[in-house]
Amino acid sequence: MKLDLTTKLTDVFSGDVLKDGEKEVTLGVVCCNALLVQDPETVKAEDKVKKFKLAVKLVNADSAEVVAEDIVLLKACINKAYKQPLIVGQAFGLLDACGSVKDRDGSCVEVDSVD
Repeated sequence: MKLDLTTKLTDVFSGDVLKDGEKEVTLGVVCCNALLVQDPETVKAEDKVKKFKLAVKLVNADSAEVVAEDIVLLKACINKAYKQPLIVGQAFGLLDACGSVKDRDGSCVEVDSVD
């Protein structure tokens, strides 16, 4: 699945692009911030490195190819990092845009749920 990381999140009432200071809030910004936020539940170094590597892949990209495992990780991190339904709802909708994604072996996998 190819993610468009430049997609801007908008205010539900006005339709204006959300901003963090002067910077527009995009799917890429939300994903990278969520991956890099400190999570006391992530104690294994390999899990931290996995998050870091995905953030590096996304940080300066306009788009990126991801697999189901990446989507599940992004959704879990976004859910923990952001409390606002406005951010979480839009980000999840964009991550689920195709309804299903291809796993590493090429088979379609549904990614509806997050712990």
